[in-house]
Amino acid sequence: MTTNYISRNIKHLRKHNGWSQDDLAKRLQISRSAISAYEIGTTEPNIALLIQLSDDFQLPIDDLIRHPLFKLSANEIAQRQNGPDVDVTGTHLRVLATTVNDDDEPRIELVPERARAGYTSGYADPDFLRELPRLELPFLPRNRTHRAFYIHGDSMPPIPDGALVVGEYVDDWTHIKETERYVVVSRDDGIVLKYISGNWQTSKQFTLSSSNPSYEPYTIDVRDVLEVWRFTHLISNGEAPETEANWNDAFRHIKAELSDLRRIIDKNV
Repeated sequence: MTTNYISRNIKHLRKHNGWSQDDLAKRLQISRSAISAYEIGTTEPNIALLIQLSDDFQLPIDDLIRHPLFKLSANEIAQRQNGPDVDVTGTHLRVLATTVNDDDEPRIELVPERARAGYTSGYADPDFLRELPRLELPFLPRNRTHRAFYIHGDSMPPIPDGALVVGEYVDDWTHIKETERYVVVSRDDGIVLKYISGNWQTSKQFTLSSSNPSYEPYTIDVRDVLEVWRFTHLISNGEAPETEANWNDAFRHIKAELSDLRRIIDKNV
């Protein structure tokens, strides 16, 4: 019989991070009494909260439930958080919550302005997703999962400020290409549209960059990333303007092709 250590682990990891019960309750957007009940063991968190706890504690769900983490020192916990178990493929214990229509087909949820702030905590909760408005886009492949997001700012021209973009869920980050745009959902940055580059499988960091050269690239830890969606369609009131960013996009493609060519030449030398 497998022992469940979740209650003692939550309490130990909360203290390890220097958080009070109120602090953790605010992060999870639940009551302090609920945290107390989890730590006492009178109730257990549901799957949506387990995913959030996994993100906040930077540990796999399996560790939270099955391993006595309360017996580990601070250094041993840090090693588990920062060691080779950090997921760099996006496939480990990332459960994508979706809703379906009467024909059992995935719906295309739209994340409106009012839900942007709450999406990073409710993204894994089916009840939260059911409250979102939905789009009907029959031209999209039925065997893939899509979601629509509003994008703000002028960092990604020719995508205009306030545009609605549709993304296809990326369940394997090894398929990410530097020449494509992605909606990246992270705990700290929320919802952004960016290019993803860098050797994240080694560095455990995404480098996010814009098509507007006025914005400097920046890095985020892969363990802070909640979801990645490949940009597929733009829904806008008007045509996206032709700007200097179009040339930046073309240059990015040429640069990527040259990098591939260099790797082929190096192998054959």
